[in-house]
Amino acid sequence: MARWCGIGVLILAGLYSCGEAPVFEQNQSFSGAVWAREDVRTFEVRVDDAPLTAPVYFTLRNNGSYDFGNLWLFVAVRTPSGTEFRDTVNLTLATATGRWKGKKIAGLYQTRLLWNESFVFPDTGMYTFRLEQGMREQLLGGIQDVGVSIPRQQRE
Repeated sequence: MARWCGIGVLILAGLYSCGEAPVFEQNQSFSGAVWAREDVRTFEVRVDDAPLTAPVYFTLRNNGSYDFGNLWLFVAVRTPSGTEFRDTVNLTLATATGRWKGKKIAGLYQTRLLWNESFVFPDTGMYTFRLEQGMREQLLGGIQDVGVSIPRQQRE
């Protein structure tokens, strides 16, 4: 009986791990948990199965020493054809009372922002996402890492 239970657990674990891999997911850490204004982070996203429509998330992990309740991001996206567009995003990290909104994991607060619910990748090739902190301070202490996540949409 115990043998059958063990096999059942393995089958269930296999079913849960068989989800489709994301189109892209990467985080980049900052040395000393400090994000300098001139430290622009670049994420190279290869799209092989265009046209593709998928949500795009930005992830930020900060520790409790971050001095602000938000973080402005300057976002630039370059398509394989060379077209570039820019956006400015305000990432809210804390409530008005100063309580961190992110999910606490091992002393860090992780905040995930849905930047674009259905971003269209019309062509195959390399898409470049550039993230730059847009705060007035030159050095932002307390920022552990920033990332881009693009989950694969379920096909209907």
